[in-house]
Amino acid sequence: MSPKKIPADLSFTRTEYSCVVSIKGVEFLNQNILDCVIRENIFDIIPTIYLTIQDNGLFLENYPLEDNDVIKISVSRSSVTAPVLNMEFLLNDYEVINKDGDKINSCIIKMTGYLKNNKTFEPIQTRSFSNQTSVDVFASLASEMGFALDSRVKTSDNMNWIQASQNNYSFLHDVLKRSFKPDDAISLGVTRNSKMIITSLDTVQNSKITKNAVFDQEATISNAIDGGDTIFYNSYNIMNAMGSNNKKGAYSAQFGHYDLEKIVAGVIDFTKNKMSKYSYKDKTKTKDITFNLIPAVLNNKNMHANYYKAMATNVHYNMDFFKNLLLLHINPNKDVNIFDKVNINMPSMIGVEKTNTTVSGEYIVGGIVYQLNLDGLFRSSLLCFRSGYNPSSVMKS
Repeated sequence: MSPKKIPADLSFTRTEYSCVVSIKGVEFLNQNILDCVIRENIFDIIPTIYLTIQDNGLFLENYPLEDNDVIKISVSRSSVTAPVLNMEFLLNDYEVINKDGDKINSCIIKMTGYLKNNKTFEPIQTRSFSNQTSVDVFASLASEMGFALDSRVKTSDNMNWIQASQNNYSFLHDVLKRSFKPDDAISLGVTRNSKMIITSLDTVQNSKITKNAVFDQEATISNAIDGGDTIFYNSYNIMNAMGSNNKKGAYSAQFGHYDLEKIVAGVIDFTKNKMSKYSYKDKTKTKDITFNLIPAVLNNKNMHANYYKAMATNVHYNMDFFKNLLLLHINPNKDVNIFDKVNINMPSMIGVEKTNTTVSGEYIVGGIVYQLNLDGLFRSSLLCFRSGYNPSSVMKS
């Protein structure tokens, strides 16, 4: 599909929306919702909300906010379209700001919250998961936290997993760091529909393409154009953290442990680069050690055989893969999920009918951000990752 040539007008990034927010049974009108950001991201694990509302005291003074108050939100592109988002969050923190210094009867309330869950941040527990793999542990935690499980991998890390004075959220992170699948890295995230997905870099890279992304300004803001498996976007950002990530652990990683007689060590120095031809690494430094994990403790019999290798592998592969981000501003009506594999067609800046071959190609969806504000903007952004680029027409392939 060729990009449509239409005037670069701000109206193509604007759209009206219908939003219903209720807290403690009190419903807020659109004009009282100053800003709302909902972020679904594999690095946060659980979707979060950042909500700013305006109050004249009638809400806050009559209904003081308490920990874990339920924030209900439903958002659609218009009053006649089906909701794009229909979610419930638990209040975590909030701040009250007096909007005008000379008017005591006006304030702004800024709130943060997590997707509604059970037993995620409390209570603190001490227990063991005996003779289980990390995926077995994730399944148990997902059930306790109130999330449906979508497990797409098996791991080779059977051991006794100890949850020592931790809440489930902290323990989940610790297990994830030590999960092991040979020559791979385990990834995990919870969707806006309360589904916990357990997968790996290889699994996602080898999966089928679920969506194609095409630049089309008109279709991006339209409620009428479906497009099937096509995602429409009208602008993009490229953010590359290659320098900092490479220097922290994406060139080479060393791991090991001490037993009673000697040090047992190994090195990981290859990349999981299946979605592009070239890497962003300095080719002269690919063997340089930039992450070292050899703790001054003895190995013990409760650790799975690749315990320390797993910790180094997960750092190395994740830093290597998730350092290049292509952010697409898309039509919020599209049903896209984390860990989807998408094929992006990026138009060239040199000629409208040409393709930017270095940026175009396959990506993994690592995050989805929904944002709406008082100006009538309702936008969705797709965070797409891969570890390298493809050759341009002037490069020698």
